[in-house]
Amino acid sequence: MPTAGTETRLNGALATVLGTIGVPPSSWRTTPTQPITQGIPGDAVGVLTQPRIFLQFYRTDPAQEGAGMAKHRATVQFIVWMLATTTDSLLEVKCDVLRALFANEAYFTAQFGQPFWPGSFQTHNEMQAAGNEVGSLIVTIDVEIDHSAP
Repeated sequence: MPTAGTETRLNGALATVLGTIGVPPSSWRTTPTQPITQGIPGDAVGVLTQPRIFLQFYRTDPAQEGAGMAKHRATVQFIVWMLATTTDSLLEVKCDVLRALFANEAYFTAQFGQPFWPGSFQTHNEMQAAGNEVGSLIVTIDVEIDHSAP
């Protein structure tokens, strides 16, 4: 069977790392619902009793300067959606997501040649009426994509 696509492997690695948040023995600030949900938060999230994390593939942008006969470079982005009951707990989930990314820089670099880089974080007010706080963090990685396993 051929190697999984680059974005699929990145998604799996990122989901695995985010899935460690709240799992002992590490001292996490939060204990999100496991497992991490793929996609975006839907309308039927319901009332939260603990934070939730969603992982969404966002985009891939090819790098013009990295084109070649066997490999090319690309920037791949994911959005980590976080849901919590208060602003403080939302910010604590964000803190744990950053800690997980930073603690696994060596793992990502060994697998993909680069770590994931956190980008902008913003809050969204669409679920506040239901008592939920929502935030999203864009994470980015630059990768070389082998033409034999795009």
